[in-house]
Amino acid sequence: MDLQLILGRFAEFSALGGEELTACRSLCLDAARELMSRCRETACPAELMSSAAAALAYYRYTLAAFSGSALSRLGEATLVNEKTLAAAKALSEEYLSALAPYLRSEKFHFGQVSE
Repeated sequence: MDLQLILGRFAEFSALGGEELTACRSLCLDAARELMSRCRETACPAELMSSAAAALAYYRYTLAAFSGSALSRLGEATLVNEKTLAAAKALSEEYLSALAPYLRSEKFHFGQVSE
């Protein structure tokens, strides 16, 4: 996992830099760790993993900003509305769907046991 690559992609999505970007480091790290824990036995492509982690972190950042979290009040005011939140969610879903073949499913599967 290349945290600098993830932060770089997050900066592209969010247009944050400097201290604001540094403050979002934990969001990026959490997203990357979550996705890495879901990887199948085969290795996930590093660039795809980094982009998906950044997109997931950006979505979580916009959720925090939309909720009025102090995280979004660093530096200048961040304007997040429903359209921004929907766009961040779509971006996250797009990257996560590209990564999906490399991830274990988190959904419960109920099936019949064969005898």
